[in-house]
Amino acid sequence: MSLQSPTALLRFSRNEWLFSVKAFAAAMLAVFLANWAGQPRPFWAMMTAYIVAHPLAGAVRSKALYRFVGTLVGSTAAVLLVPRFANAPELLSLTLALWVGTCLCLSLRDRTPRAYAFMLAGYTAALIGFPSVDVPLNIFDSAVARVEEIGLGILSATLVHSLVLPNGLAGTVLGLLDRTLGDTRAWLSDLTGRRDSGADRRRVAGDISQLRVLSTHIPFDTSHLRWTADAVHDMQDLVASLTPQLSAVEDRLRALESTEGGIAPDVAALLARVAEWITLPPEEARVQWPAIKDALDGLGQPAAVGTTANAAEGSDANAGADADADADADADADADADADADAGADADAGAGAGTATPLAADASVLDQWPRLLRLALAERLELLLTGWMHCMHLRADIDHGLSGAPMPTRPRPALTGPRLHIDLGMAALSGAAAVVAILVCCTFWVLTGWPMGSAAAMMAAIFCCFFAGMDDPVPAINGFLKWTVLSMPVSALYVLVLLPLVQDIWTLVLVCAPVFLLAGCFVARPTTMGAALPFVLGVAGTLAMHDTSQADLPAFLNSMLGQLAGVFVASRVTRLMRSVGADWSARRIQRATWRELDELARLPRSTARSQSYLLRMLDRISLLAPRVAQAGGSVPGVPTDDALRDLRLGADLVTLQAQRDQWPALALKPLLGGVADWLSQRMAGVLTPPPAALLGLIDEALRRLVTVCPSGGPWPSSARAMASALLGLRRNLFPEAPAAEAPTPDSPDAAAPTACPNGPPSPEFPPHRSEETPA
Repeated sequence: MSLQSPTALLRFSRNEWLFSVKAFAAAMLAVFLANWAGQPRPFWAMMTAYIVAHPLAGAVRSKALYRFVGTLVGSTAAVLLVPRFANAPELLSLTLALWVGTCLCLSLRDRTPRAYAFMLAGYTAALIGFPSVDVPLNIFDSAVARVEEIGLGILSATLVHSLVLPNGLAGTVLGLLDRTLGDTRAWLSDLTGRRDSGADRRRVAGDISQLRVLSTHIPFDTSHLRWTADAVHDMQDLVASLTPQLSAVEDRLRALESTEGGIAPDVAALLARVAEWITLPPEEARVQWPAIKDALDGLGQPAAVGTTANAAEGSDANAGADADADADADADADADADADADAGADADAGAGAGTATPLAADASVLDQWPRLLRLALAERLELLLTGWMHCMHLRADIDHGLSGAPMPTRPRPALTGPRLHIDLGMAALSGAAAVVAILVCCTFWVLTGWPMGSAAAMMAAIFCCFFAGMDDPVPAINGFLKWTVLSMPVSALYVLVLLPLVQDIWTLVLVCAPVFLLAGCFVARPTTMGAALPFVLGVAGTLAMHDTSQADLPAFLNSMLGQLAGVFVASRVTRLMRSVGADWSARRIQRATWRELDELARLPRSTARSQSYLLRMLDRISLLAPRVAQAGGSVPGVPTDDALRDLRLGADLVTLQAQRDQWPALALKPLLGGVADWLSQRMAGVLTPPPAALLGLIDEALRRLVTVCPSGGPWPSSARAMASALLGLRRNLFPEAPAAEAPTPDSPDAAAPTACPNGPPSPEFPPHRSEETPA
């Protein structure tokens, strides 16, 4: 527990007392119902009530459901396995160990509360199977009794926490959702105000992952929030989709500022309008959206770029030179108009005046660099603001549903693939460690004939499962062991002295209330839960000895010794097989990112799978941050200066893959293949910078793009998307590379097409952009 004064440590809040009273009431109700039903071990029901207890009613109900399903599956497995291998203890030990390891592996593949069902299915079979080895014919009765007792504990906890002053999820979920929106708005405001947004971007990634896990309890909530589950999930995906757009806008602004020597007045004015627009209510924002859209469309037009160039020249010249520049600009405008009317006009008429060079057949990337940056900025801003409007409408829908009104029907994006990062290798290793720990205990049990060997095997199974999601579970296992040992004197007092004097349920309530009510308050407090929970479970688990009429000192000491031996074996095996450092885990997560980027570069993916990649990438960012901090702030091979660079790179690769068929003359296949080869080298541990040849391929694709697209008018949406993706790829792989002339093609195949494709808009990344005014 934390080092505080005794007075502060015992000063509990109303919510902490409320949780403790409800948890204790549910536990006593479970004991009463189990006794009334004639169950052989009613204190199992009591312990289950405490295991299921949670401050949030929705979490209690979902946890209860998954625990009961897992208990039922585990009991069935024990009934099927124990009689078949009762005469072969070696095979029975191996079979139960493999069952626990397999279930644990499946549990770690699902990082939502559903994983609880797989975990319970694993170690419930061990809890029922190992004590029944000596009496295999009673396995069915034992399994039925365990399911009934656990079911009564689950029922009691669900009733009490759902009916007595339930603490709904609405406040927690909506508070986290609004905080995420606030961080996103602050990030965007920081961009428009040119302030540092590092803290906002780090919070957004963590909030999204935390919200995704918490929202899985929404369908079980006691408030109207459960009817808004689809809207909350869609809003999570939508807020996540804004992250690469925000990061891309930030990067484009940085590049534009470097190219133009500062933020141009027209860009600054647009950013100021955007900063004001995002603070408007949804209906007012919808009214003003056409004006914002027109400003975005005009950002990349030649006139806007020419104005910027004139302003830049004017700041370096004297008053007379300013007048000459203005005159030249007028001449340029006339020359451009003539060029549009007559293809043979002199396209270089206004080059000396600093206006935009017309996009002729020999145009270079350098000449059009400012316009390309502005087009890319406008493209990403439009995606960002459209997604923001959808977020605001979904948030209004959630408020509508909370009032009890029917939820508006909106189309939902179809996603395929997991949304959270899953490490199958570590899941398999955790399962293997559980198998070995159980087999070690069983081997000692079989060789020595120790009666409490079954308790050691059970505890090894439980503790290998409980903490398998951590990088290094050993400190947590040792901490649990420490507080279990400290609970032994209290357990001995109850089992050996107090419980033999109890004659009815009311006496039991009076005897248990002081310890369990006080400890329950500490369980409700996050800073002390890690110590209080093993203390409570240690006492509650030991009370089950009273059910078996073995409440004497030798039996008590033997039982505790068996439990401690199992925990010790779990800790040692985990240390040898499973524990990894924060830096090792961070590098493994980073390699998973590179592996998925390599797949994106090699093979086109559907929009749904691309959106799932975005969510997994954000989850990896939230997983990397604490591990890098724990490793001292830096990990070799893990970028810490710009954690969102890989996210932007993935978005650009998806857009390029989606546009390959529309733009065959851009020769994207060698470019994407080169990116994939470089990522493969990074996965292999060769952490070299991208090869310079990739920069040439990117600039060549940009040269071909600006050659074929219209010089005096707006570009089609597919061309803007390609320009934004190619510029993004260039900025992500070569952030320090200056704007340079594209190389001249060396072969006839490199000739540019004569027309700009004007097909339908590409599937954007993420797929939330609307082609009409946001509604």
